[in-house]
Amino acid sequence: MNTETAKFLGVTVVDRSREEVMNPSPVHLMILALLLAVVTLFCILVGAAAGLLARLDGATYASALLRGALAFAGSATLGLALLTFVLTVL
Repeated sequence: MNTETAKFLGVTVVDRSREEVMNPSPVHLMILALLLAVVTLFCILVGAAAGLLARLDGATYASALLRGALAFAGSATLGLALLTFVLTVL
């Protein structure tokens, strides 16, 4: 491990460019890919359901598409934030 430090504006800067990097196992990468696929499919379903419900409520096609896109974006943001939190904890 490299322990070289430098002072810059009163802040200690640690050079970590030469530290060893852990290589993730193929199992972890496969689980990550599977979880990303599940989150993506869930977000698509949420967006489609929001667009359909908006259209059934009498919204125009453009308005229903916009509502579906906003629902997709919101659920994707929450899903990826949750996935990032879970992967960081594990």
